[in-house]
Order: sequence, then structure tokens, then C-alpha cells
Amino acid sequence: MVNLKNNINKKSKKTAWELIKEIPGNPEQRKIDREIAAIEKRYEESRLKKQKYNKKIVNKKIKTDINITWTDFGSNAGKIWNALQVYGPLNQSSIIKNTKLSIDDFFIGIGWLARENKISKEMENYRLGDTNLTNEIGENAGKIWRILDSQGQADILTITKLINLRIDEIYSAIGWLSRENKIKFLFKDNQLLYELT
Repeated sequence: MVNLKNNINKKSKKTAWELIKEIPGNPEQRKIDREIAAIEKRYEESRLKKQKYNKKIVNKKIKTDINITWTDFGSNAGKIWNALQVYGPLNQSSIIKNTKLSIDDFFIGIGWLARENKISKEMENYRLGDTNLTNEIGENAGKIWRILDSQGQADILTITKLINLRIDEIYSAIGWLSRENKIKFLFKDNQLLYELT
């Protein structure tokens, strides 16, 4: 069988397939056009299904976010503490793997434990004990507190824009402020907002 797609006509430098497609009213071309239209229709239906599914996921997440409390953050900190108690010093990825926390929840938990003076970091490993993270996380918590004091409410994106900190530093500071019960969470216009208590 001749491969029409790769068989090049030397004069026109087009493949035989391209030449067949140029013939007006060509039954092969009409068949191909129908197949392409069917594929495009299936793709569009699939895209719409995904969009509808993603909307459901977002709506479920929205309902979950509304119920966030500072005790949830304490629970996540407890998971980190338990992992370190059982396994000893661990790096970030090992803690996340053992606790099944998201990266954001991990850093919030680290901030919470640092405020409780229960965790320290040596090189890449976290361990239980007196904290050495007070200067770093505590200072960042103060920056976020000042932003919320002046702004009233802010989402994580706004906080990121207003101060020169990495997202992990911001979440650790939020964990610190949560442990001090100085921050509360509310959901407004599809955004999780932070404000001072």
C-alpha cells in the first residue's frame, strides 16, 4: 500500500495526500472533513465536561475553605509533630509524604510549631526541640500583621504583592499568627481572605 501522506510529488513538492485534498468535491476529502469535524466535536464535548467537572471541584473547595479554622492548622501542626516524633529528623518532602499535607499546610504547620517553640531546622531537616526559626518566621509574621492592620483584609496574592517574601515564608508566618490567634479567615467573592482578629 502506498503511503499518501509521505509520498512527495517532485514537481509541486507536496505530498500526494496534500494533492488529493486540493481536488474539489473529492470524496476522500469530504470523508476526512467529516472525521475531523467529529473529532473536534468530541474534543469540545470533552472540554465542556472537564470544565463542568472543574467547576464542581472548585465549588466543593469553596465550601471546604469556608470552614477553615485556626484549629485545623493546629491539627496539621500535630501531624508534623507526630511524624518527627516517630521518624526523627526529616526533610520537607519526607514530612509531606508521611503526613499527606499540601505544601501550604506544611508551611502553616511549621509556622505554628515554631511559635510553640517545638521545631527547629538544621540544614534541610526539621527536628523537634527548641526553635531556631523565631527570627525568620516571627519577623515575617510581624510584616503580615502590619499589612493586615493597614489593609483590613487581604488574600494570599495581595499579601505576596505587598511584601517581598516567598509563598512558603508567607504561609509559615500565617501559621505563626494562627497559633497566636491573631488572624482569622473568611471567604468572600470566591477568595480566601485573611484578617486580624
